[in-house]
Formats: sequence, structure tokens, C-alpha cells
Amino acid sequence: MRERMVPVWQNNDQRDILWAGIYGSVARNHAHEESDIDVCIVLKEHCGSGEPVDLEERLAEACGCEVSLLCICQGPDWAWGHVRLEALLSSHTVYGNRRDVEHLRQEAMIFLNDGLTRLDFYI
Repeated sequence: MRERMVPVWQNNDQRDILWAGIYGSVARNHAHEESDIDVCIVLKEHCGSGEPVDLEERLAEACGCEVSLLCICQGPDWAWGHVRLEALLSSHTVYGNRRDVEHLRQEAMIFLNDGLTRLDFYI
């Protein structure tokens, strides 16, 4: 998939994307013929909220199947919802350098560990 996506990332319209990764069944090698590709993108810090226009469609065209896109906009509320945490922590890099999102991965682990600590307190 990484090779198929290269032309999409090289498009100048995608310059606000810091990093992208694949997660879900395709990343775990459990995909079947009906599976979509789950793609997580992290936007650069200066960017506003919202996914880049037409990115999901361009990725789907490049890959030849449906794509489900999850967009993370860096900021205080980026980790809202467990799906973002799971996506970021389990993704295989397809664009950019994983070191560029390491601070977000560390925040995700802290968030999850805090939740476990609170859960253990109530049990």
C-alpha cells in the first residue's frame, strides 16, 4: 500500500500533512477482500482543523479500494476518543517520519495509563 500511496503524498495539496499511517485489519494482515484501508493522518501544528480536501478519494483511487480516513489535528484535544489513540499507537508509517509524532504517541500512552490507574482505583 505504501508504494501505491506515494503519488498522493507527493501532491502539493498535501503539504500540511506531517505523518500518515495505516492501522486496522490491513496493518494487522487480517484484511479480506471487502476490507477498507484505515489511514490515520497527523496535520502539522500550524494547520487548522479538518482533513485535506479530496484526500480520502485520492487514496481510495490509488489503492483501488475504500479508505477510511482519521485526521488528527495537533492541539490540546487531539486525543479525544479512544479510536485516535488506538490508530496512532498501532499504525504502520506510510508517509513521513514516525519520530515526528513520537510526542503524540507518548501522550497517548500517558492518557491510557492514567485511565487504567483510575479504573483500578474504582475496582
